[in-house]
Amino acid sequence: MGTEERLAQYLKTVKREKTERGVGDTRVEALMSELDLPWRPDGEVWTIASDVGEVTLGLSPDDQVLSLWQAIMPVPPGKPKKHGDLFHELLMVNAQTQGACLAVTEIGTDEWVMVIARLNAPTLDKEELAMALGDIFATLKMFDPSDAP
Repeated sequence: MGTEERLAQYLKTVKREKTERGVGDTRVEALMSELDLPWRPDGEVWTIASDVGEVTLGLSPDDQVLSLWQAIMPVPPGKPKKHGDLFHELLMVNAQTQGACLAVTEIGTDEWVMVIARLNAPTLDKEELAMALGDIFATLKMFDPSDAP
């Protein structure tokens, strides 16, 4: 299965929008276009629509790191020591990933579980972006409530 085909399985139901962008990193945009991804600019970041939700991409202020992410769920209230089972499961998933990982971060005043990948932007190529994005999609699929029994 080729690079584009691996990603296509997660993009079956997404309507594609043609967008023009006058600013931004043309390298990242060119790679997303080359992979035929349904991306759109969203302020200082890009959004890719997929069957497992929208994934956001953004460059660090120095254009050295490209981050890809999606918030998955809020961390339940309480002290971290009360969430041992949750954190154990997150680490088990991290052991299986290839280009992404699960993390906990603050969004506003709440803590959220996120899936994230960080890539070296200056040397980024199509295959590396596809691997990280495919791994994010696969990780998100594990949390997809539509797949629940």
